Amino acid sequence: MILTTLALAITMQSSQSAPPAGAPGPMANEVTGAIGEVRWVRRPEPEYPETALDLGVSGRAQLLCIQQDHRLSGCVVEAESPPGYGFGAAASRAARNSQTAGTEPRARLVINFRHPGW
Repeated sequence: MILTTLALAITMQSSQSAPPAGAPGPMANEVTGAIGEVRWVRRPEPEYPETALDLGVSGRAQLLCIQQDHRLSGCVVEAESPPGYGFGAAASRAARNSQTAGTEPRARLVINFRHPGW
């Protein structure tokens, strides 16, 4: 099995809640993968899960995706921590909306969400 590395740093704002003026917004401060190299055409830009944002929870999601025609699809959440806050679903939605210049058949994507309060 060949896996492609997906690595980037992204900043994201929740469309549901805005941080106070002057405060940093919630971030997905690390997106990484397994093996290889990838050029992003359109980077994943996940929205911070609303429940996690409201409760001040940071988290992580790991996906295994099929990479075909420069798209990530068929993503399966391999791990989500802590469970129940929507990090896996947010990462899956972001992966579907991204676009890569990669050619490997599979890609592992890890997104670490950091709440601005931490």
